[in-house]
Amino acid sequence: MASRAYFNITGTMARLQLDPVIKEDEGAFLCRVDFRIARTRYLEVGLRIIVPPKKPVVKNGAGQIQQSLIGPYNEGDSLWLQCEVTGGNPRPNLTWWRESVLLDDSYEIIDNFIIKNVIEIPVLQRHDLMATFTCMAINNDILPPSQSTVAVDMNFRPLEVHIEGERRPLLAGRPVKIECSTAGSRPPAEVTWWKEGIQLKSAKSLIPANGNSTLSTLTFTPSAADDGKMLFCSSENRHIPGSTIKASWKLEVIYKPLPTLQLGSKIRHLPIQEGSDVYMECETRANPPVTKTGWKFDGEDISADYSADSPICKPNQKILYGGAINRPVEVSCNVESDPDNVTFIWTFNSSVDSRKLLDFNTIGTSSILTYIPKFKSDFGKLICTGMNSVGLQVAPCVFSIVPAGPPEPLENCTVTNLTQTMITMKCVEGNDGGLRQNFYAEVFHKGLNELATNFTTQTPVFLVGGLNSGCLYVIKLYATNAQGKSDPFVTNIKTLQGPATQSGRRRRKFREQDLKYSEPLEKELFVSEDLSKDTTCEEKCPDVIPEMKHVEITVSDAASSSATEIHLFPETSSGQYLIQDSSTKKLRQLERQADSLVETMDSGRAQVPQCSQLGGDYLELQTGYREEVAEVSFAVPFRDFQQTEV
Repeated sequence: MASRAYFNITGTMARLQLDPVIKEDEGAFLCRVDFRIARTRYLEVGLRIIVPPKKPVVKNGAGQIQQSLIGPYNEGDSLWLQCEVTGGNPRPNLTWWRESVLLDDSYEIIDNFIIKNVIEIPVLQRHDLMATFTCMAINNDILPPSQSTVAVDMNFRPLEVHIEGERRPLLAGRPVKIECSTAGSRPPAEVTWWKEGIQLKSAKSLIPANGNSTLSTLTFTPSAADDGKMLFCSSENRHIPGSTIKASWKLEVIYKPLPTLQLGSKIRHLPIQEGSDVYMECETRANPPVTKTGWKFDGEDISADYSADSPICKPNQKILYGGAINRPVEVSCNVESDPDNVTFIWTFNSSVDSRKLLDFNTIGTSSILTYIPKFKSDFGKLICTGMNSVGLQVAPCVFSIVPAGPPEPLENCTVTNLTQTMITMKCVEGNDGGLRQNFYAEVFHKGLNELATNFTTQTPVFLVGGLNSGCLYVIKLYATNAQGKSDPFVTNIKTLQGPATQSGRRRRKFREQDLKYSEPLEKELFVSEDLSKDTTCEEKCPDVIPEMKHVEITVSDAASSSATEIHLFPETSSGQYLIQDSSTKKLRQLERQADSLVETMDSGRAQVPQCSQLGGDYLELQTGYREEVAEVSFAVPFRDFQQTEV
C-alpha cells in the first residue's frame, strides 16, 4: 500500500488515508498507539469495500443489444427483453421497471460474475407506444443505481375507413369526386380504390399533420356498365400483415336507354324469304328502367295498339327530383291507360327500407305524391304503379329522390348580339342540383365599381339593354335554385362606339330653331315639309335628345287666360304628329340642363371619361325629358291646320 497509503498524525486524531481504494483493501486494519508512560493500546477497524455494478445490458430474443429506441413492433406482437449485469460487491439486485412501476424483481445468477433478469409482454397494445422499460442494478444505498432504459416504437393497424358523402345516384359520363377517409394507422395507411377487382389509380392522398389519418380523393367517370358494381376503398398498413380494412359502395348509375336490336333466335341464322314472317327482339338496358319502347321503319313510327291494355308510363316525364331534409317534394306520375280509370300505388324503396306511401292525390291518369325526406336513409327510389280494370301495370314508373344542392355554373356563354346600348348572351345550363333553377345576371361599369343593372330570367338567355356606347362592362352570370347559387361565369364586354359629336350637333340645331312668337301664328308656319325635315337621326341615334319643332302660342278661352306651351314632334311620314304640353318653367329648366351638359361634354371630351357619371346624367336627362311631357297624338292635314283648332 506504500504508493496509495498516507498516515497523518498532525491533528488531534491520527488518520490513515488510502487513495485510491481497491477491492483488495477490504479487511481489518489495526491501529497501534504507544504512550511514554502508559501501556500500548490497539484499535481494530474493519473496512468493507463497496464495488458498484457495471451498466446493465439489454438484449432482445435474437441476442442483439438494444439501446434507447427499440422496434418498431407491430400491434399485437410479444415483447421479450433480457437484462444482464456484471460486477458489483456485494452482489447487486437486478430489477425491471416501467416508468415508476416495478415489473419484476426476480433475477438469476448465471455464475459469480453475471446476473440476468427477463421480462415478457405477451401482447403489445396501442397504449404501449413509446413506453419506457428500465433495467436497474443496485447493491448499496450510497451510490445511485446503475441502469439502462429503452422505449418501444410500434406500428398500428388502421381502425376505421369510410367513403364520405351521400350515396347518391351517379350520372353516366359525368366525372365525380369521391372521398375516402381512414384513421388509426401508424405510420399512415395506404389507401387504394378497387372496382370489381380492378384497381383504380386516378386517386390522390392527403396526410394531415397529426400523421395517423389519410384522406384519399378518387376522380371517377362512371359508365352504364358500372351500374350495380361494387366500389371499394381499401386501407392497409403494409408493415402489418392482415391489417387491410375496406369500405364499399354499390354504385347506382343513371344512364339513358341502350337498346340492342336483333332478329329472333329461330330465324337469326336462316335466309329470310319474301312473304315470310319476321320478328325482332329489342333488348334495352337503362336506369331508371325503360317505361315505353317504340318502333320505327324507314324513319316512320310504327304505331302499336294500346287499346284494352294495362297502364304504361307516359314518356318524357321528370324522373330525378332533388330534395332536402324535412322539405316536401311533389312527384308527378303520369300513365297512359285504356280505360283511363286508374288506381295508383306508391312505394318507397332503398337499400335499407321499403314501405308504402299514402300521401298522394289522383286525377284520372295522373297522381301527385307529396314526399318529405326526414332522414338521410329516406333518399332513394319512388315506385308508382297504376292499375285499371284490365290489370296491374307491368313496368312501374320509377323516380329517384336525391339530396338537392346548388346548381352547377353556366357554361359556353357566348355573345349573340352586340350594339351600342345592348348586349345579348346565351349560355348552356349545367346540372340543376335536383331543383328548378333560374338564372341571374349582374352588370357592372368596368373601373367605376358600380352596378349598372341586375335581373333574373327563367332561361339562360340574357338581354342587357340601356347601356352606354363604347363602354366596358363586367358581366356576372349565375344559376340559382332553392339551395343556393352557382359560381359565376364572369366576362368583360365593350359596347359598340357611337358617333362622337352627334349629341352636341343635334342639340345646337334644336336651340337655333327654338323660335318665340307673341303674335298669332301664320298658317304657312305649319307646313309638312318644315316639320318633317331630318327625322331619320332618331332611328340611327337613339341615345341623343330628339330634334323637335318648338312653337309657343298664347291660347285664351272663357275658363282660363293662362298661357300654354305647345310642342310638336314629327313622328311618322303618314302625317302623325306628337303634341306635348308641359309647364314652361320645368321644360325650360330641362333645356338649360341639357345645353349645359352637352357643352360640358363637347368642351371637355378629351378630359371626361366616356363612361363617367356625366354620360349617365345625360341619359337620365333624356329619359326625364321624355317622361315629363304627356304625349297625345293627333292627325290633321298639314295645310288645313287652323289656329282656332289649336
